[in-house]
Amino acid sequence: MAGVLGAPITGMYPSMGDNLLLLTLIVVVVGGTGYIQGTSLGAFVIGMLDTFGKAYVPKTALFFAYIVFLIVLLVRPSGLIGRKVF
Repeated sequence: MAGVLGAPITGMYPSMGDNLLLLTLIVVVVGGTGYIQGTSLGAFVIGMLDTFGKAYVPKTALFFAYIVFLIVLLVRPSGLIGRKVF
């Protein structure tokens, strides 16, 4: 699905969905699985970080997404908007 949505933007090649799929996984985990509001918030946060990262430090833009991903997993493993599982 990531490849189909990204094809008009990036062009087509065999592993075209890999980068988009990785960012999608990060967005869902950061926002919280099972919540549209959390996924929307995660998409906004990761999208802004990725855009600013590509504008200012293009070679390490994905690094910022990984840092937020790790911080959210350490602080709130259920995501920014998610239930705690007992």
